[in-house]
Amino acid sequence: MTAVGLGVASCVLHAVLPREWGHAAACVVLGALGAVYLGGALHEGSEGGRGGRVSIAVAAVGAVVFVVLGVVGLRGPAWVVPAGFLLHGVWDWAHHAMERRTAGRWWPPFCALFDVIFGVYLMVWG
Repeated sequence: MTAVGLGVASCVLHAVLPREWGHAAACVVLGALGAVYLGGALHEGSEGGRGGRVSIAVAAVGAVVFVVLGVVGLRGPAWVVPAGFLLHGVWDWAHHAMERRTAGRWWPPFCALFDVIFGVYLMVWG
């Protein structure tokens, strides 16, 4: 329920911001979401966790993809940002299904739900 509450609160906050600010904030959040997994993988690798270099490499590729989507979303087509959030939801679910829990066991399903709520909102709002 926390993911739903945070998702709805984010939609409300986004709706009250001036359009340009809301769009820029969504782009920044999209880029930051990818970095969460990179941080988790780096932390796990530093503690001798199960993922090691492979988890770090996968998380780094994901982080780059979502940062690029956020940057492109600033000036590119309007669909890039909502599509990025929905893609991030798929990324989260894949991490959950593959048990790559570099950011905590609860994080992938939580973030996937948030991403879908906010991504669908952005599709409708945009």
